[in-house]
Amino acid sequence: MTEDSELPDWRSLDLETRLRWALSPEIPTVYRHALAQEQWVQTRCYFARRQDLRPEEVARFANDDDYV
Repeated sequence: MTEDSELPDWRSLDLETRLRWALSPEIPTVYRHALAQEQWVQTRCYFARRQDLRPEEVARFANDDDYV
């Protein structure tokens, strides 16, 4: 797996790349944090469907009034 420090900044990634990372089995921690706060609803929905969500990620979605 790539070190988090070697990855492109999340904000520089296009939607297609973000969606791929949201479904990737080996998602870097830094991207997990970004996905939990994602601005694009489609990407957040992809990430929220993961079977390996961490408790803090589930809590973030559960407490988000804007989440679908």
